[in-house]
Amino acid sequence: MSLSYHTLLSILVVFGCVFFSNSLVTGARILDEDWSPISPTDPDFVKVASFAVSKHNEGRLTHLVFDSIVSGETKNDGGQNYKFIIAAKDGDDGGLLKKYKALVIDRPYANMYELEYFEGPI
Repeated sequence: MSLSYHTLLSILVVFGCVFFSNSLVTGARILDEDWSPISPTDPDFVKVASFAVSKHNEGRLTHLVFDSIVSGETKNDGGQNYKFIIAAKDGDDGGLLKKYKALVIDRPYANMYELEYFEGPI
């Protein structure tokens, strides 16, 4: 009887661990999708998107000029995260309007924005 009790207990522990770890993975996936659309003309979002273009230009030989936000999303996870599709004019390419992807993180405890990535043109 002792052997079957330990076997049953072991099986329950294993199933519990598998269920718990699967719940964590599923929960993380749900949290990752908590992005909300933004208004592309909202001055606060325009300020952050303009920052992304300016920061991208720093230390590079690019001369992008912010034009507008094509689309964007925001998420709060302790700091505000912003994902943008940005329209910018390329000063090196005759002022052609091109689209770029950017992710900016607001670090309120440090009172600063951080450009995570800036990709494109897309």
